[in-house]
Amino acid sequence: MITINRTKTGLKTKTTKLKNFVENFELDTSNDLKKLSLEEKLNNTSDVLNHIVELRTKVCELPEDVNIDNALEELENLEDTLSEIKVRLKSFLIQYDSVPKIDIVGNNIAKVK
Repeated sequence: MITINRTKTGLKTKTTKLKNFVENFELDTSNDLKKLSLEEKLNNTSDVLNHIVELRTKVCELPEDVNIDNALEELENLEDTLSEIKVRLKSFLIQYDSVPKIDIVGNNIAKVK
């Protein structure tokens, strides 16, 4: 159970960092590095969600005399928070994709696809 609690604490920490990132993110569609950062955070969110699924499986495999209700509730709350984070990250990325990019060549301006 100690290993499970440590893993759960690590997942909480990662979730808090992702939540803070999303809450403090300032959209700047002219900055491609910010878009890359969003994509990386989206990947991290998916990784943490996968770890939660793995941890839930381990928790459910514990002996019946171990009370797992609290642990399962905490994992569910983390999963809900991460789902909200994922939606916000995707909405930021959609805004980046909806901004037309232009390329100036000589005196001509062309949209970049």
